[in-house]
Amino acid sequence: MDNIIEIFDGYCCESKLDGLMVEMRLNQSDFFESEKTGLQIALISGAFAVKLNSKGSGLFKKEKIFARDFANGEVLVVQRKEVFPFY
Repeated sequence: MDNIIEIFDGYCCESKLDGLMVEMRLNQSDFFESEKTGLQIALISGAFAVKLNSKGSGLFKKEKIFARDFANGEVLVVQRKEVFPFY
């Protein structure tokens, strides 16, 4: 399965496994977080969408900013480093 390329579309990839389309919203740490699962994505626009190892806390920015409005064909990858760019 490692050779399958998944493109980030702004929705929670964990929720998609259950057949759900769940929004990812900008949190107070400036990561996109699933409103359902807490999955966090660091979006490196035009390159990668990095699935972070840590879950979010549900603390979102007051203004509703959704990942679907910023996703631009980034390849979804898992976090490999502890510091930006995380991959």
